[in-house]
Amino acid sequence: MEFRKKRNVNRQPSGFVKPTRISEELADFLEKPHGSEMARTQVTREINTYIRAHSLATGRNINPDAKLLALLKIPSNVELTYFNLQRYMSPHFYKNVKENPQSNEETKDEMAQLKEEMLQMKEEMKQLNASIGELLKRKASVVEYFENRKKI
Repeated sequence: MEFRKKRNVNRQPSGFVKPTRISEELADFLEKPHGSEMARTQVTREINTYIRAHSLATGRNINPDAKLLALLKIPSNVELTYFNLQRYMSPHFYKNVKENPQSNEETKDEMAQLKEEMLQMKEEMKQLNASIGELLKRKASVVEYFENRKKI
């Protein structure tokens, strides 16, 4: 008899059910505040509600009105279906970034600082290697000195 693994009910949502920041264009379409986070499932549900409310669906095909066309940016030679709807929604979901996203300038400054630190470390390594070389030469001469004394 096989037992199913118990699911962790308290785990964080992931994938389609994880709230993600949506584009301003999608926020305007859904009448949400800019910078909102929504799960793909919730956005899909609201777009489906819009499609039904405006009678845009005929079977599996969706005949988008001007507002939906502008949002999804569907090429003229492509027929929109429920199957390919996610493809055209995906540009409106931003990948999750760090809590405090930095500007490009801050990142460039950090990179320049790290590069400078790395160059300083390389210079220190050269000096240490030179010092080690000198110590090894001294050791060799000391060893040679004592070996010569033993012979006497």
